[in-house]
Amino acid sequence: MNSLLQLAKSALQQSKRMNDFAQKGRWDELTGIQKEHSKEVEKIMLAEADEEIKTELRMLLIEIKETNNQTMALAEIVKQELVQEKKNLGQAVKMQKALDAFK
Repeated sequence: MNSLLQLAKSALQQSKRMNDFAQKGRWDELTGIQKEHSKEVEKIMLAEADEEIKTELRMLLIEIKETNNQTMALAEIVKQELVQEKKNLGQAVKMQKALDAFK
């Protein structure tokens, strides 16, 4: 098998693992894979592909992109939840200070 296709298949597996970690809320593990994944995808994008593998390579890259987009969407949801939690915590602290002022 062509080494570029092997690299693309490896990157796809990484994408799937990262998505699985995101779905399970295992963000530290996702981050551990992400750096290597980015390097692999960059190598693929910069490489010259032989004509006979371009179609398969394109399909793999599309699947990688779609999987990564799903992962990023999950991360955005969690980010928004954390922002809301921080706002709520800030409001709770303000309320506590107000209550403490009455003591």
